[in-house]
Amino acid sequence: MPRAHPLVQTLRLSPGETGVWQTARILRRIIRDQALRPPVRETAAALSRGAAPNDGDARARAIKRFVREAMRYLPDGVEHEIIVLPEEQLARIASRGSVQGDCDDAAALAGALARSIGLQTRIMLGSFIPSRRLHHVWAEALGQRGWVELDPFRAERLNVQATRLEPLKV
Repeated sequence: MPRAHPLVQTLRLSPGETGVWQTARILRRIIRDQALRPPVRETAAALSRGAAPNDGDARARAIKRFVREAMRYLPDGVEHEIIVLPEEQLARIASRGSVQGDCDDAAALAGALARSIGLQTRIMLGSFIPSRRLHHVWAEALGQRGWVELDPFRAERLNVQATRLEPLKV
């Protein structure tokens, strides 16, 4: 059996919505922990350098832009959920110029970056299909005008309104 990389978590989850909620709770833990890591804090500080310290909206938009430009969508396999921790994603971006991942990888990275600079963060679980079954997660950060969506993939893949939304505070 291959040894797991310490900055990549491979999970076996329950099927359906139960597995989506499991992923969200794991993401909450990852975001809290990774927001304290120096590479995450340094990157977020650099991204928000052009924004006023009290302009959470501008800082959140800078994070979303960074994640959108640096991340390419690649879904996980059917059997397992793989979450690459933000610290490792940033190392890959620094060495390769980009990183591949799915919605939970993007939520982990964007959420950790936002939280590391003091923005209140939450994980959103959503459905964009008529069955209303939860199947997508993303991070949001609280700005002065409300919650700022940090999902780099939604516009590209899910250019529709959500039929169901469930928040989970980080």
